[in-house]
Amino acid sequence: MSLVGAAALAACGPRDDEQKIPSGAQWDPAPTVLLVTVDSLNVRLLMDNDWGWDTAPNLHAFFDESVLFPHTLAPRSMTRPSLSSLLTGSYPRDHRVRGNHGSPVRVTLQERFQANGYHTFGYSANQCPLIDMGIDERVCTWEQEDDEEEAEDSYQERDEQLVDELLDSLAVVDSEEQIFVWLHLNHVHRPFELVREYYDEFHPERYLGDLDPSDEQQMEEITFGEREYSEADRRHVEAAYASQIRDSDRRIQSVLQLLQDLDRYEDAVVVFGIDHGEELAEHNAYFWHGCSPYRSVLGVAYAFRAPRRVPEPGVNEGWISHVDIAPTIVGLADAFAFAGTSVGQSLVPYLVNGGEPTAPVFFERGINTGGVVADNYKYHLSADPTFSSCDPYKSVAGADYLGEEEELYDLVADPEELNNLASEQTELRDELKTQTCAWVRSRSWMSTARVDDNELVGLCRDWAGD
Repeated sequence: MSLVGAAALAACGPRDDEQKIPSGAQWDPAPTVLLVTVDSLNVRLLMDNDWGWDTAPNLHAFFDESVLFPHTLAPRSMTRPSLSSLLTGSYPRDHRVRGNHGSPVRVTLQERFQANGYHTFGYSANQCPLIDMGIDERVCTWEQEDDEEEAEDSYQERDEQLVDELLDSLAVVDSEEQIFVWLHLNHVHRPFELVREYYDEFHPERYLGDLDPSDEQQMEEITFGEREYSEADRRHVEAAYASQIRDSDRRIQSVLQLLQDLDRYEDAVVVFGIDHGEELAEHNAYFWHGCSPYRSVLGVAYAFRAPRRVPEPGVNEGWISHVDIAPTIVGLADAFAFAGTSVGQSLVPYLVNGGEPTAPVFFERGINTGGVVADNYKYHLSADPTFSSCDPYKSVAGADYLGEEEELYDLVADPEELNNLASEQTELRDELKTQTCAWVRSRSWMSTARVDDNELVGLCRDWAGD
């Protein structure tokens, strides 16, 4: 099947696996399901970074026991849309969460587990409304996050409180009870407040500059070209960021250790993932995430550990999406069927039988940009390449996160997406544009009243020759 044909099928409905794992044929229902997500985590600093730092030794050990998907594409560079896609198996255009407000209109993962007899725990450091659905025991450490008022506690303090309360709750759960736990941490999110003990490990020599990574005004001055960003500054900033990763790594390990102490770990389904990444000046000297459609933000990673269900750990190099995570968790747990609408595919056949997913995965940057990754090429089509509706650009007149109408990148040869091939590989560009427009046109892009006025829909309508 051609790329275009595969994309048309993927855009128009659920993706079916060629290798089926019948429900109930492999294993008993999992007594423990743990989903851990981290906000705004840059994969480059988590994995093999420029400095040789071991930023997350506990997570790296977890990855060694898991099947790791290092090529996961977030559907949008914002937390609530991406988490909503993870929890529902659908894209933002389907669950209708397009920003950090509102709740998905689709059934969520935790609601499915709750309805099937699991005791559900939702512990989150932000995006509190997402744990208002399907959760029996709920803790959110930033209840005012939908308001303009800023929380007084630091991200580090909120995460610390969150994990302490979760550990206390899990310690008294009946050993026979089936539990589903979702823990969402926020500490690596900007502002980058260094954790001294870990920062000193990554940056033992004294930093002689005056850049404070936690000072958002200074970081924005770099973005707007008002302040120099030297190599010494970069190492300083990235060491501060890495120290936050190490701090989160320690907290995650405390939860995994408790499951071991409770004799729940070996028969658990444990999933680690990231809502979206963070740009650390990779493009446009930008330190944030909401504007970026590039791999530093949209490229994340997921890992699945279920040793009594998945025969071998390893690294799967196929591209997957957040929309694949919920059906995969349900399939691994095998506690019930994933009934209802999902555009995602279960990855269980690949976890059990091997092989790499090949279906295209899609993404957006608001309602005026859509794109696809297929065969390790990434294409995006934008009706608004001078994007200015996200921090910090929206506060400065005439400031834009610059892009182009069409961008095409070879993710193998150019993983940082610095060489736009759209004007060189025109045949491939047009094929991927057709895939993207098939996706844009296949289902409602937004409320019906606004579809006809949407510029991206108009671009695709013109491309299709209507």
